[in-house]
Amino acid sequence: MSNREFEQKVLRPLSAIGTRLRAYVVANGIATVLGFVALAIAVQLLLDYTFRLPRDMRAVLLGILVIAVVLVFHKRLWLPWRFKYGPLELAKLIEHKHPDMKSSLVTSVEFATVGTGRPESNSPELAAAVVQRAIGDIRTDLFRTVLNHGKARTAFVGILAVLGISVTAVAAKPEVMGLWFERNVLLREAAWPRQTTLVPQLDDGVLAGARGDDLELRVIAEGVVPRDVELVFEYESGKTGRETMVSVGDRGFRYTFVRVQEPFRFRLSGGDHDTDWFDAQLAERPKVEQLTITVTPPSYTGVEMFTLPAGQRAAETLLGSVVKVDATLNKPAATISLQAGQESVADCKGVGTTWTASFSPESTRTYQFDIADEMGLRNKRPVRFSIRIAKDNAPRVRLKAVGASDMITAKARLPLDVSVSDEFGLADVQLVYRITGPDGTSGSSELRDFTPGMAKYDVKTTWDVALVSVVPGDQLTLLVRASDHDDVSGPNEGQSTELNFRVVTAEELQAELARREHEFRQEFERVIEQQEELRGDLLTLIRQIDSDEVAADLANRVVPLERRQRQITGQVNLIRQQFEQIIAEFEINGLDSATVRERLGEGVVDLLNELGKRDLVDAADLLRSVGRSDDPETAAQIADRRQSEVLAKMRRVLNNMLKWEGFHEAVTMLREILRLQEELNRETSEEMERQASDILGPG
Repeated sequence: MSNREFEQKVLRPLSAIGTRLRAYVVANGIATVLGFVALAIAVQLLLDYTFRLPRDMRAVLLGILVIAVVLVFHKRLWLPWRFKYGPLELAKLIEHKHPDMKSSLVTSVEFATVGTGRPESNSPELAAAVVQRAIGDIRTDLFRTVLNHGKARTAFVGILAVLGISVTAVAAKPEVMGLWFERNVLLREAAWPRQTTLVPQLDDGVLAGARGDDLELRVIAEGVVPRDVELVFEYESGKTGRETMVSVGDRGFRYTFVRVQEPFRFRLSGGDHDTDWFDAQLAERPKVEQLTITVTPPSYTGVEMFTLPAGQRAAETLLGSVVKVDATLNKPAATISLQAGQESVADCKGVGTTWTASFSPESTRTYQFDIADEMGLRNKRPVRFSIRIAKDNAPRVRLKAVGASDMITAKARLPLDVSVSDEFGLADVQLVYRITGPDGTSGSSELRDFTPGMAKYDVKTTWDVALVSVVPGDQLTLLVRASDHDDVSGPNEGQSTELNFRVVTAEELQAELARREHEFRQEFERVIEQQEELRGDLLTLIRQIDSDEVAADLANRVVPLERRQRQITGQVNLIRQQFEQIIAEFEINGLDSATVRERLGEGVVDLLNELGKRDLVDAADLLRSVGRSDDPETAAQIADRRQSEVLAKMRRVLNNMLKWEGFHEAVTMLREILRLQEELNRETSEEMERQASDILGPG
């Protein structure tokens, strides 16, 4: 009976108390865990809202809070809930509260549940007595002292409060709690609502620019405009900085990174907005690394295509040429065009880094490529090259009538010296004549040995004036005209200087030639006088050569004599050329004869040639030797003998001139008498015809 009674009075109440105690402990643990979770959420929300934590910091904070919640759950809920609330443990708790029981309750519960063990060592009768006594000593109020009902009520109230606050927060601020959940639990990049939003003006979220250029960052403030916007940046090399951006307008801010050489990242801070990090990427500007210029001249030139040497950036070519430019770039291009100034002159063909442009320049200009890459970067310092359009000059033409003056007869045969050249070949060469007179006409004639395509044409020919039927009084004009093969802007024509000739009678020409002979003879007489004066000065010097004063300064005294002798030599040669011109005109106009050749050729020109090229030169050299000789007196005597010989020959030439001049005057006078006789006969005949007509009458 005692065991049944012990179970009813002790064990069953202890079991009920254990169940209720477990509920209290769990409720208290739940309250503690919920309170900690609520506090963690509040702290997390406050920190993130205040400092706008980046995702990595939010992830770290979430991990720390999760670990803390797990620890609290394990300590305050899991372990208490797993604790064993058996009769023996509860008896110990009761006796802990009531030490006056002196372990009787614990002992009786132990005897009742565990047993007394072996009879040899324990007395069953004693154990039963202990149990019986405990039954008598136990009071029902002892079991209630184990439970702390106030703490349990507080726990339940705490649970309800936490749940109520949570529900109220979600209901009152669903967007805030939703953002907290997205940012701090799901770790998304949802933004907290703010008064200020800083929006950097970027291309696809990146600040892009060219290496070495200034890089400008512009920011627009949406909402409340902050007083300042701070820019924090960090270069790839690790260098960092912080700058205040410059305010621009009502909502804009600006900062310029000067000559940026390396990539960096940056973020903005202004008002209640701290942005994430943005990247600044640098790229090389597109540029031409290699340029090859090939020029194909017009086909009519016959010039082969040529390529400029590497590094040469200027070419000269003709109108109608085709220029091909091959460009190799440092990076692929998105767009590229060939420009002259701001004008696009050619489309480019190619792909990647290799492009080609072909065009036909019409004027001298400087060209460059306008290149843009995929980032929109352009070549700021383009490689320039120049194409100069050279003019295809007209053929160069020269015409001379060798030996002819401006007076010719109708029977003249003009010796012509023609020289024509063109860099790219001649198409046609013509001798053009024009007659000005009562029956004036014009025309052209072919020149011998000319072949189209020749780059240089030289010919000496004789042109017979009789072919064009001129009469005295006409004026004959000759020129040579040539054209080239230019089929682009030509053909180009060039012509020589015009040669103008006055057609005269043979008598008129002979009279003119006689006048010139007389003039040249007078000029030669003056030269003889100069030569005689020179010899007189030499003789004076010879007479004084023994004096010390003259001997000391002999070289300087001889120099003026030598200079005068050489001047006389030049004058003699000029007179010789003038007489040669007269002989040539006699020959050209068909007036030459054996008499003319004898008197002018042998009697004048040949002797003047000996004087000018030999005798006078020797005389000058001998004068110079006087001042340098060790025996100046002997040298002076030799020089004087040469002076005497020269004067003798000069007088001989003068005598020939005078001799033939008188003969020529007589011939001229005779010809004039004959001409007058012919005119008289013609006038007489005309008068007789007139009188006969008057006598016979009309009809």
